[in-house]
Order: sequence, then structure tokens, then C-alpha cells
Amino acid sequence: MKHIRKSLTVLLLVLSVLLAGIVSRAETVYALPEGPDLMSQFAILQDPDTGQVLYEENADQRMYPASMTKVMTGILAIENLKDLDEEVTISQEMLYDLISRNASVAGYTPGMKATVRDLLYALLLPSGADAANALAIKTAGTLPKFAEMMNAKAAEIGMDHSHFENAHGLHEDSHYTTARDFLKLMNYARQNELFCEILATESYQGKLKEFKSIAWSQIGPGYVDFPGFQGGKTGFTGYAGLCFAFFAEKDGMKLTGVIAGCPGEYETYNHLRTAGKLAAWGFDNYRRYKAPEEPMLIGTVHVEHRFEEEDIPVYAKFEFENDILKGNDPAVAVQLPNHIQSTNSAQNITVYARLMSGDEVLEVREVTVTVPREPNFFVRFFRTFGKPLGILAGVLVIAAAVLIMRKKFYRRRRL
Repeated sequence: MKHIRKSLTVLLLVLSVLLAGIVSRAETVYALPEGPDLMSQFAILQDPDTGQVLYEENADQRMYPASMTKVMTGILAIENLKDLDEEVTISQEMLYDLISRNASVAGYTPGMKATVRDLLYALLLPSGADAANALAIKTAGTLPKFAEMMNAKAAEIGMDHSHFENAHGLHEDSHYTTARDFLKLMNYARQNELFCEILATESYQGKLKEFKSIAWSQIGPGYVDFPGFQGGKTGFTGYAGLCFAFFAEKDGMKLTGVIAGCPGEYETYNHLRTAGKLAAWGFDNYRRYKAPEEPMLIGTVHVEHRFEEEDIPVYAKFEFENDILKGNDPAVAVQLPNHIQSTNSAQNITVYARLMSGDEVLEVREVTVTVPREPNFFVRFFRTFGKPLGILAGVLVIAAAVLIMRKKFYRRRRL
């Protein structure tokens, strides 16, 4: 009995060691990259071309967008105000309560006239709340009606966890979004050429004054490390923290990102530094991969006929394009039969080829392998002797057959 217990104990120890080795190998070979060291409470990073989310943190939790709200204001104004050169007279209503609430403004005063184009640049570059209200009233007639338009557009885009109360983003408890929702808005706005043109502008000379981009003033000269930066919209309130939504592109790979809830005063630029780290992390760890347009050789099937054997190459065409981890070169995993015994008719065998990146399945492709019937006599004949010798042997066979036929013919005539 003691001998049995001792044997079982040894067996369990051996199994434990083996399992521990398997687990550790799985963790080291296929470990995901360590996430970026961010200061933000909310974050999301996506490739807008593929829809692949590369990183997220609290992306579905409610947050306050602050002045990032002006992305929605800008896109609604662009879509509804077709005459960009139309002048708008700045009214007292457009400026009400902005200074007392310490809102960022472009510097308009009552009675000034600005074009719609100038107001758009004033909205998105220096983040003017006065430009936001001016565009809102010009678009919808009143600020409450514009808020209704904002929520209708949010529903259209699929921002199911967002609600807007104003055009500028000053804090209200019922004015909220999520990082994932706001990412949808950024990707929607990214499709608008004028919007992207404005965000990519470092400074703009309007009719009344010059407007400089808050983001570009720090990122453009290199004060903040931000690879591939194409433009972005900042935000800051005491409730929202420091926020930033951005576009970036490098080596043919696009990124859209949103971060919010960074600590510190605005002058720390923690939101810009955090967003730059997030973009760099995406570019450093992922690369765009597109499967070859031509079918890939995924293996061979050995076929045994009655009189000969042959290897049939198997091909599969994948239609995959996405971002994959750098260092994980895609490979095809497929289990083909070692050999097949042929029959008198052709056979179709279905196998499944998996395009893999590490342990991640990128795409599964169904492949039909057609096993041909056994070659006929003449095919085997030419395969055996080769084409030149086969033709010569064929001629000799035909000549011999003709001679035999002639001998038989003359023999019959003598009889």
C-alpha cells in the first residue's frame, strides 16, 4: 500500500512539472505587449481602416468630453452651413456667460462679423467657445435646438452612451460620452475633408485675426513627442480632466485615439504627452499586414495509385488585411492527410486552412483538394519514358503495328 501511494505521489509531481512547463511556454511565446504607461483614466486606440481596437482602458465608462465637444459642433456646422463665406454677426447671446465660466474663447465681441469658415477655424484651433455658440445659433437658430441636432447626430453615428447639452463642452452633469462613443465621432469626422484640413492646420489668418492651433503649438515644434500626428482636439475642465482626441498616420497605418481624465493643470500638457505615448505604442507594437493576392502553397498530399504515386500541391487564397503584432509573421496552419489511396474516379477532400499570427487565428479558409483518378495508360507511358522517348517509343509501336497489319494482309491475299 505504501509502495502504491509513493508511486502515485511521484506521478503527480511529474505531471505538475510537465503542466507548469507547458503553461510557462504558452505565456512566454504568445504574450501580448505590455500596455502603454498612460496618465489618463479613459483611453482607446483604433485603426479606422480595419476597425481593429489595439488598446482600451475604461472605454465604456461614462466620462465628460469638455471642449472635445467642439468636434460634434464643427461637423454639424460643416454639414449644414454650405456657404463658408457667409458672414455671421456676433451677438450678445452667443457670448453669454462664457467669460464668467472661464471658457476658452477666440476673442469675438458683439457686433463683429465673421465668416462661417473663420468661425470653424476659431472653433477647432484655439477652441473658441464663442465660435461654438455662433455656429450653433447660425445652424439651428437657438442653442437648445442645436443640442437636439447634436443628440440626433450622435444617435445616427451609433453613440448610444452619449448625451449633449451644449455646443462648447462646459460642464453639465447631463453632458457626457464614453471613449468608445467619442472614437465613433472622430472616425465619422475623419471622413470629412474640410474637417481634417482644419485639424491639420497650425495657424490660420482669418478676416479679423490669426488663430493658432493649441495642439500643433506643442506637438508641431517637437515639445511633445507624437509620431505621425495629423491633428487633434483638446479639452479641459475640472470634472473632465485633460482630454485629447487625435488622428495619426505612419508607414501607411492610421490611428484614431481618445484619452480623457488626465490629471494636472492645462500647462502640463499631460493629455498631449499621454496621447503621444499611446500613438507611439500602437506604431511600435503593430504593423499592417495584407495576405498575398496570389494563392499560397499550404502543403502537399501524397496520392498512391495502383501503378504509381504522385504529390499534389494544395493552395489557399486568404483575403485578410489587419494590424498584427510586430514579430509575429503570419503562417498557415492546416492538417492535411499524409497519403490518399486513389479510386477509379476523382475525389474531393475538404480541409480548413488557418492563417495564424502567433496563437491568434486571423482567418479560416475552406479548401477543396481534388484528388485525380488514376492516369490512363498513355499518360503513364509518357510519364515513364519522358516526352521525347515517349514519342519515339510511340512511333515504333505504331510502325510495328503497321508492319504486323501488312504481314497479315499479304498472308490473307496468298491464301
